Amino acid sequence: MGYVITANSSESDGIQLNNQYDSKDYTVKLDYSLNDKSNLIFRSGYHQDDLNDPSSAGQYNRIGTETSYLDLENEIRGDNKLSRIRVYQNNSLGTSSTYPAGTLSSSMKDNNKGIMWQQDVNISEKNILTWGAEYQKQEATDRMKQVDYSADSSAFYVQNDYKFSPRLTLNLGSRFDHHSAYGNQLSPKIGVVYKTDGDTIVRVNIAKAFKAPSLADLYSTSPNGYGDPNLKPMKLWNYEIGVEKQLSPVTVGKVTLYKSKGSDVIINQRQPNGTIINGVNVKRKKVNTGDAMNPQGVELELNTKLNDKFNAFVNYTYLDVGDMTYLAAQHTANLGLNYHNKAFSANLLERYVGQSYARDYHQMPIGGYMLTDVKMSYQAKNNLEIGLGIENLFDKDYEVYLGEKMPGRSVTGTVSVKF
Repeated sequence: MGYVITANSSESDGIQLNNQYDSKDYTVKLDYSLNDKSNLIFRSGYHQDDLNDPSSAGQYNRIGTETSYLDLENEIRGDNKLSRIRVYQNNSLGTSSTYPAGTLSSSMKDNNKGIMWQQDVNISEKNILTWGAEYQKQEATDRMKQVDYSADSSAFYVQNDYKFSPRLTLNLGSRFDHHSAYGNQLSPKIGVVYKTDGDTIVRVNIAKAFKAPSLADLYSTSPNGYGDPNLKPMKLWNYEIGVEKQLSPVTVGKVTLYKSKGSDVIINQRQPNGTIINGVNVKRKKVNTGDAMNPQGVELELNTKLNDKFNAFVNYTYLDVGDMTYLAAQHTANLGLNYHNKAFSANLLERYVGQSYARDYHQMPIGGYMLTDVKMSYQAKNNLEIGLGIENLFDKDYEVYLGEKMPGRSVTGTVSVKF
């Protein structure tokens, strides 16, 4: 029998008036070996938080969430296969209310339960087959209206990884979904990994995704995510090609190009001030974007070892999201330097985030920023480590959300004891 038990509690006064936050988390994992070929794994967890989100006219929204999960998994190992069967249940409760009026405006309770089975089969040294099935029952209750909602879905999937040669590997797969409200959907995928020579790897992936609206997407009455029962399911094609090359014995470079083409993608869209739906002052509402969500971009990365104590990395991402520009920076980059010498380690990270927008369609720009973070740790004993972290070292002013100043310099000290 193995076990892991965790507990965490956090509290913060926030950085604005009426911006308090507190949360609690508990988890349990039990792993019991039935015999040398079978394990029984139990997992459970609980999360609760409360956030005061300031609004206009001296009021603020109190947003609370409460989630829990239970799942039990049996893992069975054979000579050339690994089988898993898992049953699970996830619960969530979200509430929003406005102070000082104190009116409860939303209380949606969700419950998802299901069973899934998966098997990985080593057909040969070159061929691995993965297949499985899942059934899920979704239930939700609007406790304000005392109305119940439900839906169920089932899926079957298969994937085959075949290594044609030491240089070429092919991945083929597909997933079939059946939803009680939205019918059938097939989602194929293909992936190729090719090693052109001893120091270059090329990866190509094409996949289709399907996701039905959740019951909260359809029926929630939260002012920060009001549902729409007329939502359509999301469909998304993803295309990606990447090249990884060993530029020198100590330096690796990576380039990735990606593009997605979506239809009826579900987003939580900001509404004009004063939008009232069924008596609720709605700030955001779930909507389909039609064909407006087609993100594309490029990622560049370089890693190098300077000597036996120092290594460095730099990465850059260019992202074009079209008209859906809410909080999406077009340019981001990171530059890092890591140092390790026996018991002492240090990390320096420079983070750059370019201009973003507080609204879709390039409306209300938010200025870009560059921040410096430092982390240090010292292994005092085999079981004792002391750490110091400083975020926003130079105490720069910046905004992630328009008009809301983010925290300045933050210093964190840690002591870690293993026993």
